[in-house]
Amino acid sequence: MFVKMSAGLSAAVLAVVPLATTTSASAPAPSAVASSAGPAGTHALPGLARAALPFTPPAGATFNRPSGSPEEKHRIITRINQTIASTRRGADINIATWAIDVGETTDRLIAAHRRGVNVRMVLNHSHDTPQLRRLQRVLGTNTNGRSFAVTCPNGCRGSRLAAMHSKFYLFSQAGRASRVVMVSSANITRGGVFKGWNDLFTVVNNAGLYTGFRDVFAEMKERHAVANPYRVVTPGKRFQARFYPRPGDGTRSTDPVYRDLSRIRCNGARSGVSGQTIVRVSMFYWSGGRGEYLARKLHALDNAGCAVQVIYGAPSPSVSQILRRRGSNGGIDVRDSRYDFSGDGQVDERVHTKYLLVNGYFGTDRSSWYVFTGSANWTRPSLRQSDEVTLRIRSKGTYMRYASNFRDQYNNGSRPTGYSN
Repeated sequence: MFVKMSAGLSAAVLAVVPLATTTSASAPAPSAVASSAGPAGTHALPGLARAALPFTPPAGATFNRPSGSPEEKHRIITRINQTIASTRRGADINIATWAIDVGETTDRLIAAHRRGVNVRMVLNHSHDTPQLRRLQRVLGTNTNGRSFAVTCPNGCRGSRLAAMHSKFYLFSQAGRASRVVMVSSANITRGGVFKGWNDLFTVVNNAGLYTGFRDVFAEMKERHAVANPYRVVTPGKRFQARFYPRPGDGTRSTDPVYRDLSRIRCNGARSGVSGQTIVRVSMFYWSGGRGEYLARKLHALDNAGCAVQVIYGAPSPSVSQILRRRGSNGGIDVRDSRYDFSGDGQVDERVHTKYLLVNGYFGTDRSSWYVFTGSANWTRPSLRQSDEVTLRIRSKGTYMRYASNFRDQYNNGSRPTGYSN
């Protein structure tokens, strides 16, 4: 059996918080997404369109569990659907997502438009689904109109050889909340419900953060490259949003993630475990030179004394090999989340989250609690070419929720790997 460190320390790292799979509020009923597999809910559109639901999205983290109950699988899409349905006439919904193939979400977006909500969407060009065509027939494709659903031919704000890969949801009003920002790893797809572990983080009543997202969306809908696409929005000490691509020379010095990892100190932490800083990564896709140097940095942090744990979903062979090297501190505790339950050679379930957790010595803070999450994989295109968004959250409570989710993935959605040498 693969062991990263002493059994006692490994258990202590995982036991920093109790196992929990609930969200920041009580979970919604499974019936809220009863027809999410397709357009079966279309008959309810007239009723949906008449009035907004009495629902207010709570702030905080929401996680799905693809291996869980129907309610657990649907938690994220249910939260999005309820929030769409709670918007009133005259409100704005701005959505950036890779793809949409969930019929009930389409129903709610169309219903919102028909009751007078301004529904605007940008998506990636490579996923022409029946649900996208439904939206375009009703909302139109005129970006000067009240509502629209358009695809970006490549990236919305970056280079031609790019993708629109951001996943965020903006609501000027939803229930009793205003200026709602949701950032997610999940697309509005069946795969996001049934195949991938995903997260959704909600911020409410934050004018600075909402305005920053809204301004970037306004650039995205124009669908052409902008002079300076990399944008950082920091409305106070708790949140920082980064909008990509970040053009640069391709070196580590201009990579914000590498710079974050370089601010970690492994020993002398006042939090963490036994004076060591805890570094947890749940990352879907790692590849190429960038994936390799980030993996080498994590290996170096483990050698320096950090308690490093990694769960991966789609690493390149070279990234996997780097992460599984033995080291002076025993090696990284690496878990593989890929499962082929049907035996057909296709992955049926894995982590699709893209988050980094740091608890301990970060910068000058010896007792830090950070979450870095969003849409960006650890690849060169995610950094230099494509539309992506990440959100840094400085909050002990938020860290604890994400640490619980990591423990859930660790215990129930992954298995240990062997050393590569």
